[in-house]
Amino acid sequence: MTELTSSDIEQIAGRLDDALVVEILETGATREELIEALDWIYADDVMARDLHREPAGRIAVLCEILSRTELAADEDGPTPPAA
Repeated sequence: MTELTSSDIEQIAGRLDDALVVEILETGATREELIEALDWIYADDVMARDLHREPAGRIAVLCEILSRTELAADEDGPTPPAA
């Protein structure tokens, strides 16, 4: 598993603010972790009930970063595409 690039982030999460891309890159996350974080954000509560846990570690950090884009999108328009 290799760390993400800004190109990976755009391909997986759609176009994000440059500052958010930098924050995501600074986590050292992998493509798989970003995809899982997006799954947590865009899935309904069934995922949490099925897994009987909350996101942790880098995935939790990614969820926090990505949730800010969701809040901004709620005010400005549609949310970024999920993987």
